[in-house]
Amino acid sequence: MKFIVFASALLSTGILASAVCHHDVYDCCTGCKPIVADDEGLWGAENGDWCLIDSEKCQGYHDPNYKVCKGCEVVVTDIEGAWGAENGEWCYIDEIICENKQSTEISEKPIENQNTIQTDASNSNEYKPSGVLPVIAITTSSGNSDALTKPVSKVVSGLFSQFIPDYVVPPEPYYEECTLNITDAEGKSLISNAKANVKVRGNFTSNYPKKPLHIKFDKKQSILGMNNDGAYKNWILLSSYKDESLVRDVSVLSIAREIYSTEGYYVSDTRYVEVTINGEYEGVYILAEQQQIAEGRIEGVEPKKGYEGSDISYLLEHDGYAYLEDPLNKVLIDYHNRDPLKGYDGKGGLETKSPEGGMGDEQIAISSDINSQAQHDFIANYINKVYDIMYEAAYNNKTFEFNEDYSEIVENAELTPQQAVEKVVDVNSLALFYIINEIACDADVAFSSFYMDVDFSAEGKKKLRFEAPWDYDSALGIKRCENGQGLFAANIVPTASNAPGTDINPWLSVLMYQEWYQELIRKKWNEYYQKGAFNKAIDNIHKITETNAKAFEIEHQRWDTEDHDKSVAGEALPVIPPLDSQPEHANYVADWLKKRIEFINNHWKY
Repeated sequence: MKFIVFASALLSTGILASAVCHHDVYDCCTGCKPIVADDEGLWGAENGDWCLIDSEKCQGYHDPNYKVCKGCEVVVTDIEGAWGAENGEWCYIDEIICENKQSTEISEKPIENQNTIQTDASNSNEYKPSGVLPVIAITTSSGNSDALTKPVSKVVSGLFSQFIPDYVVPPEPYYEECTLNITDAEGKSLISNAKANVKVRGNFTSNYPKKPLHIKFDKKQSILGMNNDGAYKNWILLSSYKDESLVRDVSVLSIAREIYSTEGYYVSDTRYVEVTINGEYEGVYILAEQQQIAEGRIEGVEPKKGYEGSDISYLLEHDGYAYLEDPLNKVLIDYHNRDPLKGYDGKGGLETKSPEGGMGDEQIAISSDINSQAQHDFIANYINKVYDIMYEAAYNNKTFEFNEDYSEIVENAELTPQQAVEKVVDVNSLALFYIINEIACDADVAFSSFYMDVDFSAEGKKKLRFEAPWDYDSALGIKRCENGQGLFAANIVPTASNAPGTDINPWLSVLMYQEWYQELIRKKWNEYYQKGAFNKAIDNIHKITETNAKAFEIEHQRWDTEDHDKSVAGEALPVIPPLDSQPEHANYVADWLKKRIEFINNHWKY
C-alpha cells in the first residue's frame, strides 16, 4: 500500500522514465493501464503481481474513463501523457493535434512576441517581507542555508532512489544551530537572537522546495501570544506549499479549537508569519505548536530521564510510516485479528474492509518519550486490547474490561457495550474527532497524523483520548469529497479518482453503528452547528484573505512556478490546478466548506 501511495506521487511529478517492455522476470500485462514506471518500462498490477506494460500493443493507449480535451493547455504530465482539465474533470491532451495547432500559432505570431523573457519566480532575492505579518528571521551558525533547504525525509528519498535512475540521495533532515529574531508586522523586535536548532520536518512535504521546519529553542519561548502566551521550546513552521489557498490547516484547526477548547481538549494554536533564512525570503508559513505532552499542550506526565515505570502519559499516532521508527517507538497492532469493519456510508454499511497495518502491522507510533522496553510493551498491550474491547462491544455485543494491572481483558456480562467502551475510551473526544475529520475530508485520515493519548500517571484517567488534530493540507476539497459530498471519515476512503477505496480508519469507524454513539455525535453536531462554530470558519477564510492579501500575493509570486504546478497537480482534484491566485483558491475552499457543512448537517441534524 505504501508503495502505491508514493508511486502515485512520483507519477504526478513526471520524474519517472519509461522504456520498452521486456520479459526477463515479469509477464507482460494483458491490459494497458500503467500504475508506475521505472527505467525498465511501464508497470501494471494483475492478479496480485506486478506486470510490464506491452509498449507495442499499448501504443497510444488512453484511459477510457477520460475524454480527450478540446483545448491544448497542459496542466500536468505523467507516464500516460499530457493532461488538461475542462469542466471540472481531467482530460487527455491529443499531442498530435496540439503540436500541429501550436506550430500554426507560432508561425502566425509577430516576431517581436516570440522572445518574451520569463522571470524566475523562485529567486528568493527578488522578494521581501510584506510588512503585514510578523517575520521570523533564521540565521544559521554556518551562514549556509542547505540544512533548511536541501534535506528530504529518508522515507521519500529511499523510495525515489528505487525508481529514479541516477537519483542523487539528498541528506536526511538534521538540526542546524541557528539564532532566531522575531519582529511584529511593524518591525518591532519581539524575540532577539534566541538560540535554537532548526531542521526540515515532514515526510512527502519535505521533498517540496519550500520545506516545513521544526524549531527547537535552547530556552522556552512564548511567541505572538499563542496558546495563552505559553512558553515552549518546540514549534513548527508549516510551509503549505501544496495548499495555495494557505487556509486549509488554519481553518480545520480553528474549527477544532471552537469545539475542543470548550471541552478541555488540546488543539494547536496557529499564526501566519513570513520567514527568511540567512536574509533570503522564503515566504508565508503557518506557525503552529509541536504535538507533545506538556503542560498547556497535551496534558499528562512524561517520564524523567531513566524512569522505566508504566505510570506515565503516552502520545500515540495512527501512522502508516510507523514501521520506519526505532523498535522502541513502534507498536505491532492486529486490530482484532483484522476482522472487517463496515464503512459508515449512510446506507447501512454496504461494504466492509479489514484495517490495514503498516509493514508488519506496525501502524502505531509512540510519539512521546519513553525509556524502556517495559513502557513500550505496556502501551502496546493496552492499545491492542482497547481496540479489542471496542470491537467486541460494537460487533459481537460482548463486554470486556481490563484486570487490575491492565495486562489482560476479561469478560463482564454485567456491563452494557456502551459502559464497556466508556471505561477505556473518552468517547466524547472520539465523537468530536469524528466531526472534525468528517468536515475536513482529509485524504490521509486512514494513513497518518491521527493522534491519541492516554494518561497513566497517578492523576490520569487511564482512558484513550482523541485530540491534537493535525496536518490538513490534503483536506477541504483538495483531494477528496468533490463538491463537499459523501460520508468520508469513518467510511472506506475512496481513491483520488473516486474508485473503490482501499483504506479505513479503524478508530473512527469501529463504533459508528452503535446507536448510543451515533446519538452522541448527533448531539454534539447540533450543539456546535447551532452555535455557528462551523460556519465561522467560512467567514474567517474571507477575512484572512483580505487582511493578508499583500503577503499572500508575494508568496504566490515566490512559489507559483511551473515546477510547483507539476509537483502538486497529482495531489489535487482537477478543479484545483486552474485556480490562479490565493484569493481564487481561498474562495474555492470557502464555497466547498459551505457545501460540506450543509451536507453533513442534512445527515446529522435532528
